[in-house]
Amino acid sequence: MDVPSPSIDLIRSHELTDRVPYAYAAVANDISRLIYTAGACPLDDSGAIVPVGDIAGQAALAMANLAALAHRQKDERGRRRRVVR
Repeated sequence: MDVPSPSIDLIRSHELTDRVPYAYAAVANDISRLIYTAGACPLDDSGAIVPVGDIAGQAALAMANLAALAHRQKDERGRRRRVVR
């Protein structure tokens, strides 16, 4: 029996570094537009981990990177999705 594969979009953002070998998120369109995130790292534009030695600063940058992805997503009508923080 053949199982249909879900429609999945890999998401990359021009606001985040392109020096990583993965997409920052994957959207499963056939499952209520469920969004899986990856690479929640404190990376700057060059791909370096920053700020060095500052755990709170790294956590803040990782969350900002995820927020940049969330804000990039739009619903089917072109409206921005609500971001829950």
